[in-house]
Amino acid sequence: MTAVIKLGNRPKTFKAFPVKFTMPDGEEGAINTTFKYRTRKEYGAFLNDLYHSADTEKPADGEKIDFEALFAKGGEKTVKKLIEAIDSWEFGYDLSEETLLQMQDEIPASIAAFGDAYRLACLDGRLGN
Repeated sequence: MTAVIKLGNRPKTFKAFPVKFTMPDGEEGAINTTFKYRTRKEYGAFLNDLYHSADTEKPADGEKIDFEALFAKGGEKTVKKLIEAIDSWEFGYDLSEETLLQMQDEIPASIAAFGDAYRLACLDGRLGN
């Protein structure tokens, strides 16, 4: 049976699906995740906020780039946006900025996978990897 299509009847969330990523030991990890629903236009505004407010400050002449600080600052911005995108997850840890920052530090592929999964859901309507 085919579902009845009704425009203007937007859901609160996308249907939950596993976000898959490669862990540092080469094993595959997956976290069943429910993302908040955004239309394509709303997702565009979401990206504008993420990328247009990026810090483009360059070091003064002769100063070296502090990569540790650069990664920390970029990671915090990414995590703040992911918190706005994820509704819930089935994971043994609380959904929080602290958890996502720790994942970003220890399992970098996980954060990229969350971002990719959300992009595909919002832009293509595809769920899962």
